Amino acid sequence: MIEWYHLIFLFPLERLMSNQNAFRQNAPGGKQPFVNIFPAPIIAQRSPINTTDKYPVGQTWIDVSGNGVAWMNLKNANNSATWLDIAGGTQSLTNLVVSGTTTLTGVTLINSTGTAATTIGNSGAAVTLAGGPLSVTGAAGSSMSLAGTAGSAVLSTTVGNVTIAAPTAGSAISALTVAGPTDATAMTITAGTGRSALAITGAAATAVTITPGTNSKAITITGNGTANAVELTAGASTGGCLLLTGGAGAGVPLVATSAAGSGSCATFTGNASATAITITPGSAQRALTVTAVGGAAGVTLTGSGVASGYALDVVGAAGDSASRFTSGGSSLAAIEVGTGGIKVNPVTSSGSSSTSTAAVSRFNSITFTGFTTASGSSQAFTFTSTLSTATNAVMVSVSTNGSNDAEMTVQRVDQTTAGTIVVTCKNNGAAAVNGNIIINIWILN
Repeated sequence: MIEWYHLIFLFPLERLMSNQNAFRQNAPGGKQPFVNIFPAPIIAQRSPINTTDKYPVGQTWIDVSGNGVAWMNLKNANNSATWLDIAGGTQSLTNLVVSGTTTLTGVTLINSTGTAATTIGNSGAAVTLAGGPLSVTGAAGSSMSLAGTAGSAVLSTTVGNVTIAAPTAGSAISALTVAGPTDATAMTITAGTGRSALAITGAAATAVTITPGTNSKAITITGNGTANAVELTAGASTGGCLLLTGGAGAGVPLVATSAAGSGSCATFTGNASATAITITPGSAQRALTVTAVGGAAGVTLTGSGVASGYALDVVGAAGDSASRFTSGGSSLAAIEVGTGGIKVNPVTSSGSSSTSTAAVSRFNSITFTGFTTASGSSQAFTFTSTLSTATNAVMVSVSTNGSNDAEMTVQRVDQTTAGTIVVTCKNNGAAAVNGNIIINIWILN
């Protein structure tokens, strides 16, 4: 005989806690005597547990103990059931595999609280994000990694821009860090037809800061075809387009090396209203140092071909020499002049028979008028100059432009008194001077 308490062991505990049972019920059928009716949902004061495996697959369970949660039995195996929370609202899933097109509406959070890695897409399919802006926010110290297959673009946009915002001020974190592999380029930027490949606009701070690795180049730019690899244009104000500053050591801020072809490693072109290049040295330092290699010239300057133009125009400042040439040894020339020689434009002045004194500088040509120095007679001319000392090297020449046979020659150059040069000229001709006497003085040092 079966007593009532034996039923506790014959029926699952869930049956006693619900107002429904899970036995399949029969009903009269049309073509057969009876048909099975799927069990009605179980209404209970708790949620099912995995060991609740006494219900058929597809059984629904409604937990009304709180706000109401619906469950469905997906699988019975090994005395265990797989119950899925099928209620609306937030779902917590261990694994979710979706095939085909998936549409997510509203705010979508993926791994918003977990610490595991999140992967979207696979190596053989593209991932497209459409609609509003995409915001990727990492936790403190975390990073976002974008990886693509070989030959594919990792991040692209067809309309609008890809904007990478800087971190919060004071965080000392870069807005974008690009790290390349050991055998490939870290970043490749390809311009569209007639467009710039990269446009960088700075605010109050520096627009771009590039720091190389140890013993590595900071940037390598290679031109293509006939276009320039880099074009720098200064603004309309007084700012320059390129500022190079050397470090505290012996490093050189700019090294330009020409290729194996015939092209120059640097070309500077000025316009009608500005200088092509301006070099300003530091205090007591050279503005430019050029070192020749082999038998080639260190610097080759080519004039414009215009009669009034110069291949080199050197202008000294107040108190400085305009240029200085020093040879590599006493037997070598400091300046070697080819066809055309050297043209010197002296400072010209004039005097008369009433005075034989004139002030001179370094290159001078003085014309004296009114002198009629007789044949065999001498005439002294005194020149004052702050450049003259008792040991100066001085070159002096004299000539006349009269019609008489007056052969004026330099008889003596007296530099005894500092600041004064006395030139004595003698008429070695057969007649007196009847024209101008021209004396040229070059103070060499």
